[in-house]
Amino acid sequence: MKRFFAALVACSIVCGAAYADGTLDGIIGSNYGAPYGTDAVGDASNGHAILDCRELYLYDSGPGTDVFIAMRVGGNIVSTNWGKYMFFVETNNATPKAGIGNGNGWGRPIQGNGSSVNPSHWIGSWVDSGGGWELYKFAGGTTWNRTNASYDTPGGGGFVWTTDGTSSTLEYRIPRALFNTPLPTTVKVIGMSSGGGAGDNAQDSVPSSTPGTNQANAGDWGSMVTMTQTQLPFSVPVTVSGFSID
Repeated sequence: MKRFFAALVACSIVCGAAYADGTLDGIIGSNYGAPYGTDAVGDASNGHAILDCRELYLYDSGPGTDVFIAMRVGGNIVSTNWGKYMFFVETNNATPKAGIGNGNGWGRPIQGNGSSVNPSHWIGSWVDSGGGWELYKFAGGTTWNRTNASYDTPGGGGFVWTTDGTSSTLEYRIPRALFNTPLPTTVKVIGMSSGGGAGDNAQDSVPSSTPGTNQANAGDWGSMVTMTQTQLPFSVPVTVSGFSID
């Protein structure tokens, strides 16, 4: 397992009231709109509720600023906190992009298929040991370089999580500049869950490859899992000379 760092933000059990988006609070506010992707309830490979990915949301806080990602999972990730939560992100302007044999930022047995899923970035996060997150950019071969060194310390403000006791929400605020220069205008995202072991694969993912079908369906903890399905690109507009373009 990659090195763990101190918590970004102290997290606690909170209610599910609607909060304004643009605030990192672990609440899926109304501006997120409909889920970017969904997955069936209860289909995590080895049956653990905290690894049951259910909904994925994306939100852009304004041209040239932050991309917000929120993922809803089952269970109480505060009382049962050994889960790891990860994302493949593909930006439209990144090169190179990863596929079969290129792995991910944590070196786990998870990969893109190289055709419909060509990730350029990897987000890995944890809620135990105080919590934290890491962002990596694919550099070719099996090399992924970490890019968010200033965002994983207490007060860094990049990641929070909440629970109502039966389901939980993880929310991330990623400065657009951490992805690429020039800034990307679209992203594709796949959310995944995994266990605490450094060699654990993805146990569930969102979106589904087909309705009701878990992409991460290896049925064990160590076999290679290949992501084959993502949603259409999500627009994150940039500002050029006062005009917003996609």
